[in-house]
Amino acid sequence: MAEGSEDRPLLSHRSRLAGMLFEPRRVMEHLARQPRWILPVALSLVPSAIFTIGIWFRAPTFMDDIHSIGSLAVDLGAAFLRELVLFAAGFVAQAAVVLLSALTLAGLIRALSRTLSVRHSLALVSYSLVPEILVCSANAVIWAGVAAWQLEPPPNYLRWLSVAAFVNGSGLHPMVRAIAGQIGVLSIWRWLLVALGITIVVRSVSFRVAFGVAVVALVLVGSIWSFAWISATRLFIPALP
Repeated sequence: MAEGSEDRPLLSHRSRLAGMLFEPRRVMEHLARQPRWILPVALSLVPSAIFTIGIWFRAPTFMDDIHSIGSLAVDLGAAFLRELVLFAAGFVAQAAVVLLSALTLAGLIRALSRTLSVRHSLALVSYSLVPEILVCSANAVIWAGVAAWQLEPPPNYLRWLSVAAFVNGSGLHPMVRAIAGQIGVLSIWRWLLVALGITIVVRSVSFRVAFGVAVVALVLVGSIWSFAWISATRLFIPALP
């Protein structure tokens, strides 16, 4: 931890989120003193929520047909509960990925004869998601705004930030596809943030070593998780490529 960082005031939630874009070192020093991880995991669902709102704007509304008050309430209630279950499942899935990544990260640091607690590892892995969450949320807001005006949706330019956009997915092994999906501009940004956090929490590790550990931990867990998801989806929906 940087000298004198113990004397600095603790950051608010908003300052931590904004600081991951503009003052990542200051945020990592804060997390070294007070590791927290739940907030970014919860916020990772925001882009999906915004996209869902956009889809509702774009799809035919319940008011296009004639409903009784009772049937309209039932339809709206069922749709709300369905989305609530999906978001709860998304939160559990994201939390599981963060936890597995944090355990892997802490294990790799231990293999280097250094110590990184699981709490600190969770905080580093979780808050490294913040830039991607903010970028994807901005993209979702634009898409939802276009959908609200019933205009033609713009292309998803964010997909070109990943290596997966440049490979023929149908001709690749699912594991190769999963690994390709873990490599991109936002992923590199995330690796750099985790590496920075490691050098602050575990002061005896160089940035180069910390970066390598971050890449291995995040790519390994992300690829295995994506591979399992692709395999499960193919099992239930065989027609998918």
